Amino acid sequence: MKLDRKSYPWLQISVASYLLACCIPTLELTTTSPENLIPVTHAKMWGFQLLLRGFMGVFMGTIGWFANPLWVIALLLVFFKRVKAALAVSLLSVAIALSSITVIGKDLAVWESDPYHQRVSALLPGFYVWIVSLALVPVACWLKMKGSRQETP
Repeated sequence: MKLDRKSYPWLQISVASYLLACCIPTLELTTTSPENLIPVTHAKMWGFQLLLRGFMGVFMGTIGWFANPLWVIALLLVFFKRVKAALAVSLLSVAIALSSITVIGKDLAVWESDPYHQRVSALLPGFYVWIVSLALVPVACWLKMKGSRQETP
């Protein structure tokens, strides 16, 4: 199966930026003491950590992690030349990923016996690289659809 020359580089950049997002800090967590809510420590969560544990975000009320399997499905659909379906799935993936912005300020699920609470205090560069990697798939789909329209007489 041969991919379109115009869309293929965008898909490569998408995969490369996704891998980059897994290798850089994505979230900043602030640990606070429950008595006086004074910040005790600041920690960074790397992209690969978030990829491995992000599905548990459902318990916090966020579904952003589920953009990842949709991104993979969209890539497979492009590979199998189902470009319109890939466009729809990739746009849904981006929309779900953007819902992750609501995680700022939320407490992470912690054990009740834990004397400290963790709160997401900031989105770091890995988050934005992740969003870009997901957004490049609809760009590739659009270019592929635009190119196929110009080729057909």
